[in-house]
Amino acid sequence: MYAEDSYKEPFWAENKGFMTGRDPLGVQNSSIATYSRLLPGMTNVTLRLRYYGFYMWLLQEYDALSKSDSENSLSFFLSFIRRAELAIAYLMVNKYPNEKSIVGSDYASNHIQSADEQGYYDLAKGADKNKDTKKGSVYWDYTSGALGQYFIGSFVNLKLVEVSNRFFVISERGRNLAKAYGEGIPEKSKNALLEVIETGQMNRQQMDQLIEFSINRINFDSLEWRFYKEMILSDDGINNSLGELQYQRQETIKRYLEYLDSPKLREQGLTFDQVQYLLFQEKKVNDASFGWYYYRVNELFHYALETVFWGLLVELDGRIVDIREFMESMTKAVLKYSLEDFLKKENVAVQEIVEEEFSSNLMDDQNLMEDLVKAGNSNQKAIALALKQILGIYKENKYNMDSLLGYEKANYLTDKKGRVSDIVNNYIISNQELPYDKFIYATIKNLINDHISTAYRKMGNGESNLLKFVIEDNFITHIQTMPPKFTSPRLRTLDNFLSDLHLKDGAELTEAGKDLLLELIN
Repeated sequence: MYAEDSYKEPFWAENKGFMTGRDPLGVQNSSIATYSRLLPGMTNVTLRLRYYGFYMWLLQEYDALSKSDSENSLSFFLSFIRRAELAIAYLMVNKYPNEKSIVGSDYASNHIQSADEQGYYDLAKGADKNKDTKKGSVYWDYTSGALGQYFIGSFVNLKLVEVSNRFFVISERGRNLAKAYGEGIPEKSKNALLEVIETGQMNRQQMDQLIEFSINRINFDSLEWRFYKEMILSDDGINNSLGELQYQRQETIKRYLEYLDSPKLREQGLTFDQVQYLLFQEKKVNDASFGWYYYRVNELFHYALETVFWGLLVELDGRIVDIREFMESMTKAVLKYSLEDFLKKENVAVQEIVEEEFSSNLMDDQNLMEDLVKAGNSNQKAIALALKQILGIYKENKYNMDSLLGYEKANYLTDKKGRVSDIVNNYIISNQELPYDKFIYATIKNLINDHISTAYRKMGNGESNLLKFVIEDNFITHIQTMPPKFTSPRLRTLDNFLSDLHLKDGAELTEAGKDLLLELIN
């Protein structure tokens, strides 16, 4: 029955507000797919190598348990994994508080004092998750822990694990890693971990017995160490359209070791992918090096396009303006800066600009563009520079377009929005006969339409609004400004793995690292 004090208006069209998102033009998937092929078995969140062995040992131990029917349930399996993750988090935060990328470390750090006061660490309370568990009240909100959220994809890729009915089933290769890992752990320590998992509680004495499980304790040249080395240097499988066995991870590791062994390159401030780009210009390539070259071209295009989009949002901030008037005024402003910088005449066609020799240094212009974005007060100049950069990237690499397209086809990238060929065709080739002012206008129009289609596609049937501007009755108004960003191509993970294996110390190769480099070169 209707009651005035309980009536709620049916806001059927109400949404949850505007959300940030991280890829407003929807172009980054091509870069993500590229570095996924260059470093398979690693991700940007599987940052410590010893978790690979720890989880294999854990899955093997779960299989070996004598379990009742209730203990064969999925909830028991997940609690087994989650309690183990939290136990290791407490261990690492207590014993090695400066170690990074430890699963559950934030929760463990926040609960150490209360645990010490009560005399034990309550693993069951901090790890077990059921339907009534409040978000943020346990160490990890995702039901299957970091194993299920972060690591399982890498384990499947490396053929260590399979997934069956939401259980993670260890493979023969995974059992070999579990054996290698377990060889370095005393039986007393293994039993201590299994006991605290079972009871759901851990005291200080028990935690001290777990020290050999520390994530930073890969003993050099141990059976475990040798397995990891073989694993990251093994083939990637046949995962391209050519039907050939791939070694792009191994080749990337070789190139990265070469980069670390070249301090002059690092002193110049060159990143790894910048070096691979320059190496290709000198024709020193292999499959992985070409892949990193492709990735760099992709990223340069993306950053330039996102800079144009960022500049438009900065210009819109605080305004409601007729969209055609806005696009025309931006075109005039950007054209002015282009004439001051590199453009020799106002009505020159895009094709003519690309064919002419115009002053362009991609690295210097990229650095300047990033500085302009950080400053935030020269958005029109930044847009002009970004458009110049787009043409400069194409000009410098146009004779390699057949090879770049071949890489896309071989690596299943031809359906990825934002790929090199997609950007070249949509933003350059299709507009090459336009005079430059029309090119500016067409690019602005393309980006506005691209963002709208991307935002609606990402929203799907959800309630979150990802639009950065709103267009209504031919007027456009600002919602949110997002700066351009490069993607993170798993190199931090690779760097951590090499440190965990004692192949590098800081920025320098160890003797073992230099030996591995010679091994890979020969």
